[in-house]
Amino acid sequence: MAGFEFLVAVITVLAAVLLFISILAYNRARSWRLLFVSVVFLLFLLKGIVMSLSIFTSTLKDVENELVLHLFFDVIILLFLFISVLSPPKKGEKAIPDARKSGKVKN
Repeated sequence: MAGFEFLVAVITVLAAVLLFISILAYNRARSWRLLFVSVVFLLFLLKGIVMSLSIFTSTLKDVENELVLHLFFDVIILLFLFISVLSPPKKGEKAIPDARKSGKVKN
């Protein structure tokens, strides 16, 4: 079971780091897609926190309820990823903003 706890910790920390990076990217590009990706990483972070808390507080009869909660998180996360990746860009917005043209990145 120690491997599971370690994996939950790694995923939670990774979600926090990716959330931070995606927020920085959103602040540069102001793309609504990056905002959606930030929300996805926030949801992964929240899921990791819930899983971490459940490791210390759960009993065997709580396992089914926790599984439903984690599956709910997974569905929401997948929906946000679907929206951010497959929806068309807004008028005047490129699918991937070019930071070089905005002057924020030197060639």
